Amino acid sequence: MKGLYLNTKSTLPPLVKDFARLDLPNGCGILIYSKNEWKNEPSFMYKGNYFAVSGWFIYKGKRNCIDELSRDIVEQGMQCLNNLMASNFVIYHSPPGENNDSIITDPLGLSTHYIDKTSKKLTVSPTVSLLYDSNVHVKCELLEEVFELKGHCFGNYTLYKGIERLEPGAVTSVNKTSKYYKIDPNDAQPLENLTDICNELIEYWPLENRVLPISSGLDSRFILASGSFKYGYTYGPEKSPEILIAGKYSDRFIRYKSYSFTDVPDDKDAQKLVDDLAFGVVKPIPYLYLNYKYVKDIFEEAYVLFDGYLGDTLQRGTYLSPKGLRGEILKLFPWLFDFNISPLVLLRWKYSGLSDDALELVINDFRDKTKGLNLDSYQALTYYEFVYGRGGRYTIFGSNVLANQCFTVVCPFAEKRIFTSFILSSFNDSVKYKLMRRLWMRIDDRYSKEPVESGYTPSSKTLLIPFIQICYRLAFHLIPSRANYGIALKRNK
Repeated sequence: MKGLYLNTKSTLPPLVKDFARLDLPNGCGILIYSKNEWKNEPSFMYKGNYFAVSGWFIYKGKRNCIDELSRDIVEQGMQCLNNLMASNFVIYHSPPGENNDSIITDPLGLSTHYIDKTSKKLTVSPTVSLLYDSNVHVKCELLEEVFELKGHCFGNYTLYKGIERLEPGAVTSVNKTSKYYKIDPNDAQPLENLTDICNELIEYWPLENRVLPISSGLDSRFILASGSFKYGYTYGPEKSPEILIAGKYSDRFIRYKSYSFTDVPDDKDAQKLVDDLAFGVVKPIPYLYLNYKYVKDIFEEAYVLFDGYLGDTLQRGTYLSPKGLRGEILKLFPWLFDFNISPLVLLRWKYSGLSDDALELVINDFRDKTKGLNLDSYQALTYYEFVYGRGGRYTIFGSNVLANQCFTVVCPFAEKRIFTSFILSSFNDSVKYKLMRRLWMRIDDRYSKEPVESGYTPSSKTLLIPFIQICYRLAFHLIPSRANYGIALKRNK
């Protein structure tokens, strides 16, 4: 598993061929990194300060310039990290002296790592399973209640007291965590210009190494419309909307493959890897890791995967609506959001079924994580869900954590300017599909006028989209041939 192992005692799994090992000073730990992403060891020493990075970053127009970033951290302080334009990393920093090591996380917490707060040393791992000690770490009943209802943890919690996810956009030492990341309004750009920024990000990696999972939705399609990729793939049931719609763009790739998830060969070690990564954090997601491994095996030169992580949350405000009847009503009549529904009410609806004590834990975490942010209520709830809620704790597991075992993962919607442009926009407009229209204004008709699996296009009349969607969602469930990947998996179970 890629990542940082600091002061952990457990035996590590064997390395896969594309990964390399870096031993940290004084035998305090190791770092597993991608040899494709880093031709030289990802470490640097400056004025007695040792830095080592697991992941990648774009800083001052350069990819992985660890020497320049290290110098700036020492000379300017941690606030220089706000000049990162895109990233997915943890950085180990050991300054001169003893017992003052720290870990720096990327702004949005894409490189998920965990810390053992009960340890006297700074103890960090990419999995809870390597930190867990049954004699020390006890399950929290309230967190277990949330876990059983939603299938994942929230905030920085794990199921076990004393083990937490590292705070995103922060510097963490044994006794202190300091946030450095701030949302800067100066980073916001007109939505119609974001395709240029997306292309700029894509171009940091060579064409022959890029792979894009293309689906029937708009998130991966936006990435495809913004740049060029040698490899592309789509998985789903045969003749499903995913396969048929995505296949219309197969000519955009030099090599493209579509397949059913049932075609992917099993791997006896895969389930243990997934279980270890999911332990205490999320209910394991079947098939996904096997898909990533299968794609890596057939596209050997592809090592950087571009993922549409949470593009729907930003384009269409999907995380504002709860599941169930209330959510369907809000999707059908999005103008109801004009009544300024309290984010606490929306949270109660989203976490309906919890006891009062468990719900209070969620609400208090939301208040704590969003206090001091210059965001309105819908922006704050979207930010929370993106970084600390279902997005940051469940979606990221499938789209990033599992994929990271095979690829360098790049999430364009988490690029600083793209994320800021959306998070500071009106989510009243987002749920009414107005932001989506602005985003797609300059994009070629080939991409903007092809319907997605829910039947609408970015150029559809916004008033009609909710009604089109509900008709298509009914078809997914009632007509077997219309089933998408998720529904087909449930039927197979």
